[in-house]
Amino acid sequence: MTIQSERLKQFFRSCHDLGWIPENPTAKLKPPKVKQEPVYAFPKVDRNALLKAVSDDDFLLTLNLTMRYSALAPVDMVFLKPQNLHGDRIVTKRTKTAKRVNVKLPMVVAERLSALPVQAGGYWFWNRIGGDSKHETATGNLRRMMRPYFEKAKVYQRDEHGEIVYERDEETHELKPVLGTLYQWRHTFVHEHIMKDTPPSRIAELLGDTLRIVMETYAHFIEERQAQLDKAAARSWNNKELEAYRINV
Repeated sequence: MTIQSERLKQFFRSCHDLGWIPENPTAKLKPPKVKQEPVYAFPKVDRNALLKAVSDDDFLLTLNLTMRYSALAPVDMVFLKPQNLHGDRIVTKRTKTAKRVNVKLPMVVAERLSALPVQAGGYWFWNRIGGDSKHETATGNLRRMMRPYFEKAKVYQRDEHGEIVYERDEETHELKPVLGTLYQWRHTFVHEHIMKDTPPSRIAELLGDTLRIVMETYAHFIEERQAQLDKAAARSWNNKELEAYRINV
C-alpha cells in the first residue's frame, strides 16, 4: 500500500510539472498507516512444534515443508502447479515482483509435493473454481486453515528481540499473544542463510527480491550474524599474551 501511494503521488507530481493539470491533488496526501508485521524467524522449538501439529494433515504438512525450504510467500504458493516442479526444484515467478525464482528442494519435500493431489484449476494449494476466484481468497483460506495449528503448537509472533508480540482483544480488552504466520517461514529461510554466510545478493536471488529489500528488511538478522562472528573472533584471542601489551596508566 505504501508503494502504491508513492507511485500515485509521483504520477500526479509529474502531471503537474508537465503542465497537464493545474494542481497536484496528492500534494497534501499523507502516507497510509500500514501495520508492519514483525520480521521474525521461527526458532527451532517453534519449527518443530508447528510441523508436529500438522503432521497428520498431508496437505498442510506439505504446504509448510515447501514454504520452509523454498521461502515462497503464501501468495506464490497458491499459484504453484505441477509444471513448476522440475525434479527437485521449483521454478516460478513471484507474484509480487514478477522475478523468476529457481530454488532447490530436499528430495523428500519434492516427492511429497509431487504426490499431492491437484485441485481445480490445476493448482496444489488453490481450489480455483470459476474465473472470478481471487488469490486473496485462497491465501486467506490457508491462513484460516492454519490458525488452529498455530494455537495447538503455541507458536506466536515475536519482535526483533525475540519477545512475544501481544495485542488487546477487542471484546475482553485483555492482552493476548499474536499467533504466528505462514509468511514467517520466509523469514526463517533468510535467517538460516544469513547465519550460514550465504551472501545477501544470493539470498535476494533465491527470494526473487532485490538486494536493497533484503538488506533493509533483514538488517537485524545481519547484525545478529555479525555479533556471532565478533564472539568467534574474541574466542580466538590469546588474552594472556595480550596482557603483555597493555598500557599501564
